[in-house]
Amino acid sequence: MPRWKVTSHTTHLKPQASFWGEQMVVELVAEGHLQMTSSKKFKSFVVRNLSPEKFWNKLFLKSKIETYSRAGEDRSCKESYLGREHWNQLMVDGGNISFSGKKLLAPLTLSARARLSQNKNHSVRTFYQHHTIDGDSTFGFGSIRATEQCWTSDIGGYRFLLDVEYNGHTFTYSANQSWGWGWGWGWGGNGDGMGGRQDAFRFSGEEGIAACGF
Repeated sequence: MPRWKVTSHTTHLKPQASFWGEQMVVELVAEGHLQMTSSKKFKSFVVRNLSPEKFWNKLFLKSKIETYSRAGEDRSCKESYLGREHWNQLMVDGGNISFSGKKLLAPLTLSARARLSQNKNHSVRTFYQHHTIDGDSTFGFGSIRATEQCWTSDIGGYRFLLDVEYNGHTFTYSANQSWGWGWGWGWGGNGDGMGGRQDAFRFSGEEGIAACGF
């Protein structure tokens, strides 16, 4: 009687971005004695990519707000009509995204906006810097003018929005917390909360995802 030898083999497919959205079929082909073959196809499946918040490990921005006049940085806003015009600058001079040391199959592009409040007025402004990355990175977005005018009696705040372009889609995330955005108090025109203070804002999929392109 012939004795059949049973062996097993594992095949690994290297991940590729070109697989995303494609319908895949696994076919098992067995070759036996006298070139006899048999095959079996398994149920097809679609290769789907994860949205960005599912695979980043950590993402945060560091920011601060400062008051300026034509004379340079100041400690508080305009106090009287006889004083110089003042305005506020919002700066993102620190940021970090971590994928636990892994390299992405396709790069993603980060850009940022800020929801701004001054007294009871609201606006959204965009930072002009953006960053294309494919792994762990540190970055900043520069600064934007948060207010056109600022008086010592003013109060305001901000909340970050992060736009992520990935795999042909744009995902928008809102920071998990704000700093006085809305009608609350974050910075005061008298100098409270301004200058060298640094605040870190984190983004996550559980609380932070606002909308996505899928």
